[in-house]
Amino acid sequence: MDALRNFWRKADVSDPAFWALVLTGLYVSLTASFFARLYHFNVVDDAYISFQYTRNLVLGRGLVFNPGEHVEGYTNFLWVVLLAPFYAASRVLSLDFTRVAIGVSVVLSMLDLALVYAIGRKVFRRDGFATSVALVLCAVDNAYLGYAMSALENPLLIFCSLAAVWAWLQSGRLRGVWTGLAMAMACMTRPDAGLIVATFGVSALLAVVLGDPWRPGESRRATLAQGGLALTVWALVFGAYFAWRYHYYGALLPNTFYLKVGTEIDATERGLVYLRSFLEDRYYVPCLAALALLWPRHMVIRWLLLWV
Repeated sequence: MDALRNFWRKADVSDPAFWALVLTGLYVSLTASFFARLYHFNVVDDAYISFQYTRNLVLGRGLVFNPGEHVEGYTNFLWVVLLAPFYAASRVLSLDFTRVAIGVSVVLSMLDLALVYAIGRKVFRRDGFATSVALVLCAVDNAYLGYAMSALENPLLIFCSLAAVWAWLQSGRLRGVWTGLAMAMACMTRPDAGLIVATFGVSALLAVVLGDPWRPGESRRATLAQGGLALTVWALVFGAYFAWRYHYYGALLPNTFYLKVGTEIDATERGLVYLRSFLEDRYYVPCLAALALLWPRHMVIRWLLLWV
């Protein structure tokens, strides 16, 4: 929390990246709000599934879709739980919960931009141009804007993932704790966030073996200790959550996995189709990520590059 307060206290209004943050934040909030109204605040069915679990949780029926049936039909636990107080408030205030959930998504998307700015200031130091470019690329990406008004867990997943990166960039002795906690929250938001944990481990190991010139005063042993602390905290927090959900639902994986994956061959074919559609629509993402090779020795850059 001290690091967060220091970040806002030290925000430099003469920094062009600061104004890029302000403008992109306004753009995302106004554009997402405009299109949400244009589409009459409709969201996809996956969002309504999450809403149903949130509703039953608030009404004291448990994390279930149908009362009495312990079936894990969602894969976004933390998002479902986060929405619970907003659902309770919407009932008291007679508000449309769908609009409230969209509002939460928009706010989280703006906070994501703030984290991009904070990370850019740490990694690129006083190079406001690089940070500004990163902010603009986020804001103008149609997928980013689409998920900003989706009432889905994507903005929360981005927030937790970026929070892990930001926490690791801090110099405090507890940075490993906060990094591990953020990674655990990301995995509780969506299971595929395990990718960021795996890439963190690889990047931390490379930092120990090759050294990290961005932390000249830190020994490799200290880097190893902090990396190990982060992974330990992640394992403890996520492990406790996983044990609870297995006890509650009686299955290792969510019900949607067993319904959608099918055989290994079918899953592989569908995965290749998804990969092809991603490259056709987002080919520039790996191309832009290749620019990170200009800073390959920075551990966080390696982490993000491997993740992408």
